[in-house]
Amino acid sequence: MDPITTVHTRVDKFAYWKLVDLVQKGRAKFDPDPCRITDPMGVDYSRIIERVLVGLPVRLVYATVGHEGVMTIHDNDGVINALNMFHMNMFELTGLQLAKELEGKRYSRLLPILQNRIDDCPIVIYMIDSVDPNDVRVKMLKDAL
Repeated sequence: MDPITTVHTRVDKFAYWKLVDLVQKGRAKFDPDPCRITDPMGVDYSRIIERVLVGLPVRLVYATVGHEGVMTIHDNDGVINALNMFHMNMFELTGLQLAKELEGKRYSRLLPILQNRIDDCPIVIYMIDSVDPNDVRVKMLKDAL
C-alpha cells in the first residue's frame, strides 16, 4: 500500500497556554526548525506577535504523535517560539505596521487584556498520525511550506 494514500491527519486547536502546559507536563515537545526563522527576536517575531495582538490568525503548525503518545510540535515558521520568547520578555516589539502604538513594548508592559490575547492565542495544529512513516511526515511538512 502506498504510504502517501495512508496518511491520516486531523485538525486540533489549542490555546497557546495549553501547549505550554502540555510541554511542562512532558506530554508535548517543540521541534523548531531554525532554518525557517529568518530574524530571531527581530521584526519577523514582532510581526507574529502583532498579528496575535490585533486578532489575526497565526500560521498553521504541524505535529506528530509518537508511539509513546508524546506530541512533537513542528514550529516551522517560529510562531510558538516567538510567543514563548515574547512571553518571557526576551524582546521588544519592533517594525510594527498595524499596532504602532505597541512599538518597543515587552509582554510584561502590555495591558492585561493584551497579555490575555497572547496567552489565549488559538494555535491550529494539523496532527499527523504516528502510524505514518517518517519520510511521509517530512515530505508533507516540507511540501506544506
